[in-house]
Amino acid sequence: MTDDRYHAIYLVLNEETLFAASLASIYDHVSGVTVITSYDHDRYDHPIRPDGTVARLLSRELDPDRKVNVIICAEGSEVALRNRAMSFVKPPGRAGRRSPDDPSRWRIASPDWFWIVDADEIWTADDISALKRYIGEHPASVYEVTADNYWRSWNWRIEQRGSYVSVVAPGTWFEQLRHPGLSFWQRLVRKADHLGLLPEAIADRFRGVRHVPRAVAVFHHGSYLGTRERIEAKFAGSGHRDQHLDRWLDDVWDAWTPAATDLHPFDPSAFPVARHIPTDQLPDEITGHPWPGDWLEPATP
Repeated sequence: MTDDRYHAIYLVLNEETLFAASLASIYDHVSGVTVITSYDHDRYDHPIRPDGTVARLLSRELDPDRKVNVIICAEGSEVALRNRAMSFVKPPGRAGRRSPDDPSRWRIASPDWFWIVDADEIWTADDISALKRYIGEHPASVYEVTADNYWRSWNWRIEQRGSYVSVVAPGTWFEQLRHPGLSFWQRLVRKADHLGLLPEAIADRFRGVRHVPRAVAVFHHGSYLGTRERIEAKFAGSGHRDQHLDRWLDDVWDAWTPAATDLHPFDPSAFPVARHIPTDQLPDEITGHPWPGDWLEPATP
């Protein structure tokens, strides 16, 4: 239902500019937010200099309505951090019981859904509303949403779109990166559903994962925005670090022209080409944010 409570889970690490815009885009559509971070070290336990994300959250600059919980955790694993954040919001079993005498018992409302958001994701109000309606009408425990990926600036969009797990029911956990663990029966139903072996009514009842059609909702993924230095730092702390192609930064990123093809850093054909998008065709949630100068072209008069 569209009045269900959604609690956003963010795993952040030195994405201050993008995170501020991402949080603003979803802030009015959630009952709460939990931001978890390893703060001054990456997933490989390498020390890093923290940016201003945590300070801005604690100052309430980005959180005027006190919706956000901030967790600084010694854990560096992306999987463990997301699972810990969800357990914090909705503790399992008796640990989650609230005393009726506790005056702050409603500060963190028990969610109907966890919304898994990365710091570089921008959502529009229309897509959020459509996604919530779809979830209310199409039962599942996990929902994948299509992303438009952006390349170097918001004005270059990757033609091929990927999809990501975005909404999960409480009790879901992650096994690797952004991939949730499914029960044996959910895996079986998903396989049979993909093969077209189940009537729709049965598939709806038991389906573990549902892909949200692009016509319903997408989000805007700033995964490859910015300078070479930003991308190089992103790769150094990435869970896919060992998959990246040798010399990709030199041979693909540095050598890029609008005619270039096969851009993905470890699965080249996944990003076949980048297309130019004029600023006036981008959503307000992107164009209304103060980006670094080369991240967004001036709008055409």
